[in-house]
Amino acid sequence: MLNVPDLATFQKTIGTCLGDTGPWNRRSTVVLVSSRGAADQLRWTLEQQTLVAGTALALPRLLTRDGLYSELHRRTHDPPPLLKAVERLVCGWAAANDAIASGVEPPFRLRPGLVSQFLTLYDELRRRHRSVDAFERLLVAELEPNAEFDRGARRLLRQTRFLAAMFRAYERRVALSGQLDEHGLRELVIDRGLRRPLHHVVVTVPDRAAGPDGLWSGDYDLLARLPDVVRIDLVATSGMLTAGMRERLNDLLPGVNETRLESSRSGRPRLVVPADGAGRRYFTWRDREEELLGIIRRVKQRSSGERTAVVFQRPLPYLYLAGHLFPSAGVPFETRDTFPLAAEPFAAAVDLVLSFVSSGHARLPAIELLRSPHFRFECEGSLLDPSAVTECDRALLDARYLGGRGELRRLATAWAANAKDRRASSAAFVAATVAHELDDLSQPGPSTSLLNCLLRFFERHRALPPADPDIASRESRGRAAVVGLIRDLRDAHVLHDDPVVDLPALAATLRRLLEAATFAMFSDTGGVTFLDVRAARYGVFDSVSLVGLLDGEWPERTRQSSLYPTSLLMQLGWSRDVERLRAARAGLADLLGLAADRVSVSTVSLEEDVVVAGSALLEDLEDTNQPLVFEAPPKGRVTAEAGLAEVPDAVSLVGVSAEWLELRRWRGVATGNRHRGDVGPRPPAKYAVSGVERYLSCPFKYFASVVLKLGEEPDDELTMSPRTRGRFVHEVFRAFFERWQGEGLGDIDVEHLDRARALAREVAEERLAELPARDRPVERIWLLGSPAGMGVFDRLLSLEAEHPDGVIDRLLEHRFDGDFQLEGVDGPRTVRLRGIADRVDLLEGNRVRVIDYKTGRVPGRGRALQLPVYGRCAEQELTSRDGRPWSIDSAAYVAFGEARPWVSLERNQQIGKAVAQGERRFLEAVDGIERGQFLVRPDQPRLCAYCEYPTVCRKDYVGDG
Repeated sequence: MLNVPDLATFQKTIGTCLGDTGPWNRRSTVVLVSSRGAADQLRWTLEQQTLVAGTALALPRLLTRDGLYSELHRRTHDPPPLLKAVERLVCGWAAANDAIASGVEPPFRLRPGLVSQFLTLYDELRRRHRSVDAFERLLVAELEPNAEFDRGARRLLRQTRFLAAMFRAYERRVALSGQLDEHGLRELVIDRGLRRPLHHVVVTVPDRAAGPDGLWSGDYDLLARLPDVVRIDLVATSGMLTAGMRERLNDLLPGVNETRLESSRSGRPRLVVPADGAGRRYFTWRDREEELLGIIRRVKQRSSGERTAVVFQRPLPYLYLAGHLFPSAGVPFETRDTFPLAAEPFAAAVDLVLSFVSSGHARLPAIELLRSPHFRFECEGSLLDPSAVTECDRALLDARYLGGRGELRRLATAWAANAKDRRASSAAFVAATVAHELDDLSQPGPSTSLLNCLLRFFERHRALPPADPDIASRESRGRAAVVGLIRDLRDAHVLHDDPVVDLPALAATLRRLLEAATFAMFSDTGGVTFLDVRAARYGVFDSVSLVGLLDGEWPERTRQSSLYPTSLLMQLGWSRDVERLRAARAGLADLLGLAADRVSVSTVSLEEDVVVAGSALLEDLEDTNQPLVFEAPPKGRVTAEAGLAEVPDAVSLVGVSAEWLELRRWRGVATGNRHRGDVGPRPPAKYAVSGVERYLSCPFKYFASVVLKLGEEPDDELTMSPRTRGRFVHEVFRAFFERWQGEGLGDIDVEHLDRARALAREVAEERLAELPARDRPVERIWLLGSPAGMGVFDRLLSLEAEHPDGVIDRLLEHRFDGDFQLEGVDGPRTVRLRGIADRVDLLEGNRVRVIDYKTGRVPGRGRALQLPVYGRCAEQELTSRDGRPWSIDSAAYVAFGEARPWVSLERNQQIGKAVAQGERRFLEAVDGIERGQFLVRPDQPRLCAYCEYPTVCRKDYVGDG
């Protein structure tokens, strides 16, 4: 065991170990590293060491732990083939079903995600030298005494017995398959040895307790028992050894020799800290994008020959951001990391296909699939026109299509007979044909049958590659990786088990496989190197920036087992979280000394606009003994986008180019509210009361809907939309009161309540019969209630009985249209307006009551206009009609979304005052409309998330008005 003080000596010691091995044995030498990116960095470092020394070096095998097992398999004499990860998953699922068939039931329902966790637990047990028998014996002995009176212990006991049965069934299936997993390979190598033995092994990774890339106790046992290995070197920094690794290695490898080495470096790099006087030894940026922009600015200020590294714990979103920011700034960068395969566009295309089938061929999934650029759909021998898909979308919405292949084909046939709908028909026929091609996915069947259906669809509708060669290359590789994964799953089912599954189970399995898979996106253009903490330990850099030191990332949050509590797992050899934390602190201390010249540390305040906390490891910076360099965060625009925002002083352009430049310069200067929604004076008009109420909710929404006349984005509703339901309820209530008054009845009081309920049911059933069959059950419960609760009709009638008030007549859905006088701050004023009051009740004594139905909740008091304005209009209209004065007596919302549905307008104040306030609000809003002030000023900013006009709204101006 070689104990080195820092990472520079760590790298040099690895090279020295290899130099002690003769060139003939170098190809039988293995260096264990943490990742493929680490192997690339170490290869470059070894080449640099050789170049400086002026010698030649035959490189050894630089392998990860998984790579070591593949190498051992390759060197074993005539071994059985190794099981792929997807084959092990299929065997695990079959083993779980075998255990259930044997009578051992789990205390939960089996799901694909759980089977993956079961296999993870099995692997960890075997890697820690625990057999299935030992697992069952230890946990049963711990749980059984408490199972009689502790339900949790009883559940864990059932789980343990099921898992033990499943693990044994899995081992039997692997044995019958004639293949090997890593545990079988480990036993085979120890038992038979290697056909081509390894000569020298250099271990540069820690143990598993120190990090997720470390070796397990079973791995150390394998290395110690490999026949014909002449030498095993363990290289580790003193920080890692002091953090607990030394004690654990002494337990695993008794008698291991430790040699302390002196540092090969004369000093430590300088730590760059903010020059703001706050005393912090790290930079805090707003978000990760600003963090990378700060690094770009610093790189541009320094020598182009300087080798710079950006070191992160989690690759995303840094790699995505770097792909945009660094090329825009003209700064080259390279990475050797991998991306999640699930983030590739073709993986999302798979989800489109699965969603289309699982939704029953609903409108939105169908349209999204037809619009996908990853598939090619043809109609009558020619490519499907995108505009036909748009027309089909609108036609399906108008038809209230909710799914069904037969209904899709019926609509397509009906539209084909109409020239106006023929384009929509072509897209509908294509969707129906696609639904037929995917029919195998819509019903349970053998797994291979469903997967073959999916693969045939991908091949039949493969799109042409994009024109851009770089995009085409990436999409082609991403598609090949996704299709290859699906093909591997199908082949695994062919070889090991082909159960009958339905689409939800298959989709869950595919999604988990895609989420677990990675996709290599290497770039070797030179420049700033992006790499994770594992790979950084092997690199040589002049400057290092440690980024994203956030809580949960530094140290990386350990994933707790969902099967057993930590207290039970520790009895099986699991390590404690504190050991991982100590190793993370030691790892950070090592990275602070990685650079040859300077190192900086940074964190961020926001993650997707949510406040986040910095890492606890930032406190360790106070204890470092490195020399400090105080620097202010660099400023200035460095990307092309930022440069386009600048206003040039003078540019020699003529013609159209000069006109465009002048336009851009003019738009960049301060123009008050001109570009914030102030469009200038508008002539008076006839105002809809509901429209003016919308103006108070947000002036820009009024502008978009009334001035620009933009339609709202349609959406599918499995039941009635809130707006459609509101209209339906209004119609039913109007029909009821017309019948009620037609019988010569007035107030609905306690005496007449039973008669009112009978009539309400009669009217409701008549109206429900006019609805589509799919809507009737839900709307019947909404209107008439159920044993679980009252319907809105019962609630309305109960409210009427509580507020009789001597009704003489009811004006139902009463329309106001004309000139009315409203009282403003400056006195009375005539306004042209229109609107429909849900109900105006004429009460004894020339009194008026206005009622407004709401299926949801009442509007806020600051924008409630309909009740006060309609009340004033009713006063004036009735007075003019009858020649005697009428006065508003009360006004109320009947809001079924409120806990107390009857909500009076006056709310503990005089009705006259409440109406006067509403009049003033209305006139102030009209003044704003006529001044052309349509600022983005929602009365509740949180509702911006549900705005009907998100694509035209300037949300960056929210609050400016």
